[in-house]
Amino acid sequence: MDLKQGDVASLPYPDESFDKVFSIHSIYFWTKPVDCLQELRRVLKPGGLLAITIQPKDKWNELQKRESSLRTLYFSTDLTPLFSEAGFREVRVEVCPEPDKFPGECVLGVK
Repeated sequence: MDLKQGDVASLPYPDESFDKVFSIHSIYFWTKPVDCLQELRRVLKPGGLLAITIQPKDKWNELQKRESSLRTLYFSTDLTPLFSEAGFREVRVEVCPEPDKFPGECVLGVK
């Protein structure tokens, strides 16, 4: 694993560098999510997998929802068309098998 600080809209990696890309709860802060998804697609090898986890919009408590001026909350169904628009195929959603412990969802797409 190679960790670097950067901006998801301009990743410091060459084209087709990775087999898999995983983002945990960061898409809320992306100002142009389709552009960022396209950048993530750029660094994936053909057939590579992108996985983005979120906590669905309805699972945030009311205080968190009110304090969301710095982020955008999503339902996974909001993200699936963005993945497609960014060029991903085989887009699907997987739900945590124990939603009472963690209500997260993961949106996946293949380059």
